[in-house]
Amino acid sequence: AARAFYHWANSDIASIPSCLNVCSGTEYSVQNVIDICMEVTGCYPHLSVDPLRLRSYDRLHQLGSNSLLSSTFQWSLSHNLKDAILDLWESIK
Repeated sequence: AARAFYHWANSDIASIPSCLNVCSGTEYSVQNVIDICMEVTGCYPHLSVDPLRLRSYDRLHQLGSNSLLSSTFQWSLSHNLKDAILDLWESIK
């Protein structure tokens, strides 16, 4: 994401889009993210879902398209979600 923002901020392209989706283009569920966080940190807390707080319109998975970002700046993904979480964890522990 940082590389994408750098390209956007320092671009000399005449018509830079005012809005870009910075994402991996890979679909993740909340459970995927939790599993990666637990693997990276070595912390395995007991988690449970409160069915009273679930809403019918909540998204169980999230997927974004980075096609505009890729085509505008010839940008390509260099890290996956696990790499990003690992980098963050290493910087704060």
